[in-house]
Amino acid sequence: LLYFTAGSEKTADYMKQLNTNGVYHVDADVFAKISENFVGYFADEETTAKTISNCWEQYGYLADTHTAVAISAAEQYIQESGDTRPMVIDSTASPYKFANNVYRAVTKNEPENDLAALDALAEATNTAIPYPLCGLAQRKVRFDKVVAKEKMAAAVLEYLGIE
Repeated sequence: LLYFTAGSEKTADYMKQLNTNGVYHVDADVFAKISENFVGYFADEETTAKTISNCWEQYGYLADTHTAVAISAAEQYIQESGDTRPMVIDSTASPYKFANNVYRAVTKNEPENDLAALDALAEATNTAIPYPLCGLAQRKVRFDKVVAKEKMAAAVLEYLGIE
């Protein structure tokens, strides 16, 4: 997007600024051009939880946290712009991946722990836990080694049998 909007020379300069300073700011004309077609919104944790709760109460749809942020952003866009065209939001995660947060948002209760949240969410919403997460608490822990980042390369080589 930046390349096609600003051109190769400006984009190279922005990337140099990013590499040197850790940040870059696009020129006003580039920003104006991008703003013609793109907007951005965010949702804090409270807004995300309210969106999950509202989706469940109003539509019977159990949204995960990422989808709730997208729904909130869409709602903010509609409210700000007045745009009434149909909109598609692509949900890419299971609410069970974030069961503790989703359970808290839907029930206003605190789950006993992260694993208990899976069963509690299923019970509270009468929805099925997806297979990969179903029975997780009863499964054997396969990976329990913690490696400091400075020892990561050696640990990977050791795991691969290349010492």
